[in-house]
Amino acid sequence: MRIGAFFDIDGTIVNANSQFELAKGLCRARYLRFTDLAKMTWWSLMYDKGVIRDSVAIRKRIYSSLPSLQSYKFDEIVKTIYSDAIRPKICSGFFQVIKDHKARGHLTVAVSGTISNIAELICRDLGIEQVYATNLTVLDGRYTWAWDGEILEGNNKAIFIQDFAKKYNLDLKQSYFYTDHSSDLPSLASVGFPVVVNGSRQLNRIALRKQWQVLKP
Repeated sequence: MRIGAFFDIDGTIVNANSQFELAKGLCRARYLRFTDLAKMTWWSLMYDKGVIRDSVAIRKRIYSSLPSLQSYKFDEIVKTIYSDAIRPKICSGFFQVIKDHKARGHLTVAVSGTISNIAELICRDLGIEQVYATNLTVLDGRYTWAWDGEILEGNNKAIFIQDFAKKYNLDLKQSYFYTDHSSDLPSLASVGFPVVVNGSRQLNRIALRKQWQVLKP
């Protein structure tokens, strides 16, 4: 059986909330109102502090504020925001972490609730082999801000990892999962080598009690 190395994205391999960075870019380009950005700022802060764990309901409200852009135009904006504001915040230590996993024959996989437009760019630059994120739906050439399937957060992410391991014949007892957030506790518990990255005080205490690795790349 092969070994997997699973990675969260926001706050883990990127020292930022990528969707918040996207919102700031849209606001600067005058596609998003400042009042809506303020709402997203509050959501991002509460999520990072662990006050909000299930962000799906709030995500729906936030996405409803975003403009209905033509898909090609939005993709261009995402690439610019990624280059200017997100890529510089990739934790440099993860380039080596991922390189080491691949050298050992491990399958590297990103599993994240962030939108796939951003996640794919991050994973391309890091060399992560497979990426599973939030796929936005397109209708008549425009993003609707609805999404396909489940948001990969909390229990949904853990279930996805377990199903993925069965599909690809991975040994989860020998596999790794990297995250910064307490909402990923089910995923951390599902692998043999859980790794907490830049975790909150609460998550670091849990990691210490359970003797999980703590990483600050």
